[in-house]
Amino acid sequence: MGIRFGYFVLQLIFTCFFTFSSAIDTINANESLANSEALISNGNRFKLSFFSPSNSSRRYLGIMYNLPVMTVVWVANRNKPLNDLSGTFQISSDGNLVILDGRKEIVWSTNISSSVANSSAVLLDTGNLVLQDNSNGAYVWESFEHACDSWLEKMKIVPDTIRDEENVLTSWTSPDDPAPGSFSLTIEPFDVPQSFVRKDGNPCWRTGPWNGQKYTGIPNMSSQYGYGVKVVSDYPGTPYQTLMLANSSVLVYVFLNSSGRVEQKVWSDEKKRWDVTWSSTSNECDVYGKCGPFGSCDAQDMPICSCIRGFVPRSKDEWEAGNWTSGCTRKTRLQCEQNNFAGNQDEFLKVERVKLPDHFRLFRLSGEECRDWCLIDCSCIAYAYPPGIGCLRWTQNLTDTQKFADGGDDLHIRLAHSELADKKQYHIAIIVAAVTLGFIPVAVCAYFLLEYLLSYRGYSEESTLKQVKHGVKLEELPTFRFMILSNATENFNPVNKLGQGGFGLVYKGRLPNGVEIAVKRLARSSNQGVEEFMNEVEVISRLQHRNLVRLLGCCVESEEKMLVYEYMPNGSLDAYLFVGKHEKLLLRGFVEACFTYIRIQG
Repeated sequence: MGIRFGYFVLQLIFTCFFTFSSAIDTINANESLANSEALISNGNRFKLSFFSPSNSSRRYLGIMYNLPVMTVVWVANRNKPLNDLSGTFQISSDGNLVILDGRKEIVWSTNISSSVANSSAVLLDTGNLVLQDNSNGAYVWESFEHACDSWLEKMKIVPDTIRDEENVLTSWTSPDDPAPGSFSLTIEPFDVPQSFVRKDGNPCWRTGPWNGQKYTGIPNMSSQYGYGVKVVSDYPGTPYQTLMLANSSVLVYVFLNSSGRVEQKVWSDEKKRWDVTWSSTSNECDVYGKCGPFGSCDAQDMPICSCIRGFVPRSKDEWEAGNWTSGCTRKTRLQCEQNNFAGNQDEFLKVERVKLPDHFRLFRLSGEECRDWCLIDCSCIAYAYPPGIGCLRWTQNLTDTQKFADGGDDLHIRLAHSELADKKQYHIAIIVAAVTLGFIPVAVCAYFLLEYLLSYRGYSEESTLKQVKHGVKLEELPTFRFMILSNATENFNPVNKLGQGGFGLVYKGRLPNGVEIAVKRLARSSNQGVEEFMNEVEVISRLQHRNLVRLLGCCVESEEKMLVYEYMPNGSLDAYLFVGKHEKLLLRGFVEACFTYIRIQG
């Protein structure tokens, strides 16, 4: 008996456990969710429960992340809150999901027209609350098609103009009030899809056109954290945009706050908080139409607004006061507007790296055709041919143009010929100045390179010029740089001194190629001038004899005058002058040298 009773208790526990586990994310018919209870999604990521916002006692049924920080992403009864804790959530007899107050009156309902006999409500791990027909598993209603202020993965933002069933984000009235606020985030599919944040219907922020990969008006748009916005065109009737996550383990969602700012938020497990990784209004230029018609906004400039070339402020006083909303007006009337075909034709100003202005039209034309068709149509005031999109043309005011440091597209703006003529002259002047300034460092570098090469070879053009200046023509006698001779003699080290005379000192040296030399350095106290020195060089360079020391070259640099001879290892000349056995040999050599000199002079 005891064993059978124990088995019954164990079976009851398992039955209750599995019933609870299977029902934790689901409500079936004739079941309800009380004020203190919650549905938890199968992956434990989201929960559905009643809650009260900060600084409020009102009760709402909402879907939120199952995290320590309350993060509500969807609210059912945002227009009709409960005033106490007596509310319940259940499936009504007609198959609709409903919220009942303490008097069992319906506060909120899914309002499905067709009755479903066997249905259940399931909170999916994507954060989508679905009402499904249990007979076939089809969804008859889902919260993802009734977005609030948060955009989750796989949720579609749809401007269904055919069925008049749009799905857009709508901000809370305030951080403490989930009631629909003034701001909405929509996608508008006309010609090329764009997304807008609007306040009471008026644009506050714009993404720029979609090019198949990203919105071109968001230059830093990337797949950071493995997410990305995707625009899909195969939806019945119109394109839609959805949020794609490559890494499902990362919690990421997009949020439209009560101030109209779109924010991307990523959960940090380490910090236990949400980090804002991107915001729609990072600077003043992100505000729609900040600089008015034909104005351009650049966050890096001061002031941030300027008129596009060819345009001037519509109201100079407002512009100088920092109120740019009136924008700019054309300075010179277009030629095509004057019905005068004798003048110069209008031309296009190319403006690079910009957020393309609003109010464009798409045409199926090539790049060249796009320009030509715009030129012959006087109502066409600008055109662009952005990659992935094609030919865009503007016939209205150029509004919400922004200058980017990186990214963006090229915009071609129609101007009178006279406006661009000045610009061409300006460009020519800039090019000439750039070429001139660019030539200077090249010339300086070339000069120092030449100096280096000349010093390495041991002679310079400077020495040759000095020779010509003094009218002395040498017979291809090399000239040496002072630095070469200084290094060869170890800075004229006294240890290397060979002798001394009226001319100056003589030093032994060794050139970089290993040749030994004798350097005769004219003393600064010597009375011999440059002309006398060069004349002597000329004579000695011509007077070459087997019994005379050969002159290798000279140096005339600054105040230095030196002669470079081949080094004779047999000692000083005085050893030959005063030793008897060498007298005849010396005399014969001297006589031969004299006759050689007379022959040269004669």
